[in-house]
Amino acid sequence: MIELNAEGEIIQAYESLIKPNKKTDELKHIVNFITGLRIEDLNDAPQRDVIAHDIQKFFGPDTIIIGHNVKFDLGFLNKYFPELTYHSSIDTMQLAQTIVHYASSYALDVLVEDLQSEEKFKKILNEKGGKEEKAHDAFDDTKNSLRLFLYFTNYTADLAKKYPNLIPILTQTQGIRNEIFEAKEAKDIPQVTINFPALEKIAPNHRSLSQTENSLNTDALENQKRYFIGNTDIQSFLTAIASNKNIILAFQNIQKLNIAKTILNEI
Repeated sequence: MIELNAEGEIIQAYESLIKPNKKTDELKHIVNFITGLRIEDLNDAPQRDVIAHDIQKFFGPDTIIIGHNVKFDLGFLNKYFPELTYHSSIDTMQLAQTIVHYASSYALDVLVEDLQSEEKFKKILNEKGGKEEKAHDAFDDTKNSLRLFLYFTNYTADLAKKYPNLIPILTQTQGIRNEIFEAKEAKDIPQVTINFPALEKIAPNHRSLSQTENSLNTDALENQKRYFIGNTDIQSFLTAIASNKNIILAFQNIQKLNIAKTILNEI
């Protein structure tokens, strides 16, 4: 956890593992692969009730929680620390989906990498410690979420200077945005009512994979890199990569995962 003031300056920070109440003699391989955590790390960590007092210092009726896909984090927070109080939450993934068009992925580490070419994001990166962070480390992910939030907030503020009517529109919306963007500078701007037409979701152009017998040279793929492969027949794709035992595939839901398992078992 990192606490910021209204100007985006860091007040305090806190980091801790938590020892589960369950027996910790086994850790799923995927957890170890993604986070680098080991059973020994958890066994030596404090239990939840030991650190509850330290965590409480970060929370109160005015606290706004910022995170990337923040509902995931709030699920754990509300379950294991139900006594904590806070005002509301802001999801930087939702902000990214609104502001960053045609992103290759809205995963936190991919967004941060993609935005490093942007001068405004580069400035925030340098101001908030420019060293490269380790993806899926909770503390580093927190820092990157805050960097995204500050970037999106500055982006919106710059946009409001260019298009002043944006301020009254934002202040009329439901949710936390109308508290962040004050309408002090918008006194002389007439209040407007806008009826937006229904919009269709805009999707980036599909990048397709040619479905030849040797369509994917898995030996040429770089370790630790992520690849997007869209608009291709899953059976052809899995057949092309089945011989490589070192590839990790991620699916959007359990149904797609089970389909892939069935196909791979048949192969």
